[in-house]
Amino acid sequence: MEKAARHSLGRYWDEITNEAKNDLTEYLCLNIPDKYKKWNKYTNEGREIIEQIVVPKVKEYLIKHEVTLDILNTVK
Repeated sequence: MEKAARHSLGRYWDEITNEAKNDLTEYLCLNIPDKYKKWNKYTNEGREIIEQIVVPKVKEYLIKHEVTLDILNTVK
């Protein structure tokens, strides 16, 4: 977990995540355009679930194992 935290704070993290987002957007647009049009709806619904269920559990785990919360902040 510490290794993941260190990498998430690296100088290339934003570049890597932005590239992955762009690749996903392009794939959805070209291969499943009907679902791509509903993408914002899906992500908003997913965001609510993640914030309510996943984030508290991850935060608890990080605190318990004395790992910096920075890694959690990078994926929000």
